[in-house]
Amino acid sequence: MESISKTPVSPDVAALVVRDAFGDVAVEAFEELTDGWFNAAYRLDLSDGRRVVLKVAPPPDVEVLTYEHDIIHAEVMALRLVRAHTDAPVPEVLWFDDRGGRLASPLFVMPFVVGESLDRRRDRLSPAQQAAIDGELGVHLRAINEIRGDAFGLLAPSAAKHDTWREAFS
Repeated sequence: MESISKTPVSPDVAALVVRDAFGDVAVEAFEELTDGWFNAAYRLDLSDGRRVVLKVAPPPDVEVLTYEHDIIHAEVMALRLVRAHTDAPVPEVLWFDDRGGRLASPLFVMPFVVGESLDRRRDRLSPAQQAAIDGELGVHLRAINEIRGDAFGLLAPSAAKHDTWREAFS
């Protein structure tokens, strides 16, 4: 999907990122994942048999909304928090680079998860299947919402932190 917030990555640059992340591993297949609107994402098949996603933040010169600043840092932090404190099935962050080694934008690598988004599939599910999925989602959402932080505000490191929800919301 064409979007000014998506950082284009060539197969050659993806190969360099993979080498930085995993050493002597090559990219055997490269495919842009086009469903999202904000970050760029690429599916990479690696020579060691893994299939991963390379996710890249917008270029540094692209203006984004306040809550979108550092959103890739927030995503990495959220994935790590959820994995550490719940049984929710979220991908592991395999490698994270915010130093601008290969690209000016922060990026991370996680395992590729085979599947179809629920919003695309829900109309083909029976009421019993929908109820079962909704019940399981509810269990995971409850566990995620029980994770406690030490401040209120957006998760991104650059976002302001507050002592109360009222201050953060205002």
